[in-house]
Amino acid sequence: MSHARSDAGGGAEGARKWITLVAMTGSLSMILIDVTVVGVALPTIGQDTGVGPLGAEWVVNGYILAMASFAALGGRVGDLVGKRSAFVVGVLLFALSSVFCGAAASAELLIFGRVIQGLAAAVMQSTSSALVVSSFPPGERGKAMGVYIGIPMLFLAAGPAVGGVIVQYLSWRWVFWVNVPIAVLTLLLVAIAKPHAPRAPRTPIDWGGAALLLLGLPAFVFAIQEVPHRGWRDPLIALGASLGLALLLAFVRRQLRHPHPLLRLRLFADRTLLADALLILLMQAGMTGCSVFGPAFLQKVIGFSPARSGVAMLPLFIPVLVLVHVSGRIYDKVGVRTPVRLGTLLAALGFSIQALAIAMESYQLFALGLTLLGCGIAFVGGPSTTDALSRVPESDRAQASGLLLTFRQVGGTLGISAVSAVVSISLPLGSAQQTPTELAQAISHGYWMATLTGAVAVGVAWWFMPSARENAPNDDRHNSRDN
Repeated sequence: MSHARSDAGGGAEGARKWITLVAMTGSLSMILIDVTVVGVALPTIGQDTGVGPLGAEWVVNGYILAMASFAALGGRVGDLVGKRSAFVVGVLLFALSSVFCGAAASAELLIFGRVIQGLAAAVMQSTSSALVVSSFPPGERGKAMGVYIGIPMLFLAAGPAVGGVIVQYLSWRWVFWVNVPIAVLTLLLVAIAKPHAPRAPRTPIDWGGAALLLLGLPAFVFAIQEVPHRGWRDPLIALGASLGLALLLAFVRRQLRHPHPLLRLRLFADRTLLADALLILLMQAGMTGCSVFGPAFLQKVIGFSPARSGVAMLPLFIPVLVLVHVSGRIYDKVGVRTPVRLGTLLAALGFSIQALAIAMESYQLFALGLTLLGCGIAFVGGPSTTDALSRVPESDRAQASGLLLTFRQVGGTLGISAVSAVVSISLPLGSAQQTPTELAQAISHGYWMATLTGAVAVGVAWWFMPSARENAPNDDRHNSRDN
């Protein structure tokens, strides 16, 4: 019945679905601008807080790791209290934690604030994407998701340049405080639109599964990220790796057997949905893994100022901004296979060109790689997310959204950990201060790790995606005039 309301082309109901869409983009805008702005600010944050360039990754990874660990529980919160209510709470908590991060007096307090930001982001992102898909009929979802991703891309594209100017002329603290006006505008739009948000049937939360995930994932990621600094023989590393892996395996086993799982892993019985999720994980791993070290290369090796390095990252974001709408329309016409095949090829090529450019200390070649990567992201992110959410019934969309968000953020946190580990291992031993050339070679090795994730994504897109659109029985396409 909600689709009947959504299909009303004019009048108050027709306007409300678009206001709802714009409101939901507010959360993604804050999440994306936080990544790009903080990435540019990391070298300055590291100097100001006493954290070295290879330790500052925890400012990024603490945020992403919290999102990854809590995304599943955030989706269940949306099921139980209502997607709209959960979304509003998430936005409020994100705004308050942003204020805290900007006021943090130490690296420890900043990382703590980032963790709280990540928890809030998990709630609002898992509910916002589900609300968008539920507000539009099947024939309009690709276009709607293009807008949902495209508007935040304005912030994503502007983030590096704005962040560089803020860091250079104000303070890195303002990169967090810019979230507050976005949060206020988002909440105002939600109050106006009152988006349709049906509650899922009330079922118990698997708190045991939540504990396994919240303990297992951070322990495992900590071991990966810290092994270059501590070594495999460090008892803490061995404990984190073994305990984390054991808890994660126990979590998967529990989810497959529990009557009310935190993450409905059985949704992956749909092979195409599983491929969508893997593409999201792999692309996020490569892109986020490079987010820490791209600005470091520009500022520490090329010698750009924070403001100039922000502008220099624009070739990554402008193609996403321009092409995300194109990819949504392609998805609506031909399905998911064509855009993701093209996107993964472009992304893998972009990663490899950036790796070569960093080793050669060439910004021009680096910009070419950024452009190709941006084009690839545009053709993978929107179509794979839209396709996955369209393959489940409306009652499962918050659950599926939480599952996708978990995969996205697990990919991000593992990507940062893996790239950081490669960079750390590649630096000369016993050297307290690296030369620009030494740092460039080490970062280049990290980008080759990202290239590997891109190559695996190509394999998934070419061998696991259907040859034609496979309509899931509950994707509601029978309600679409385009069927």
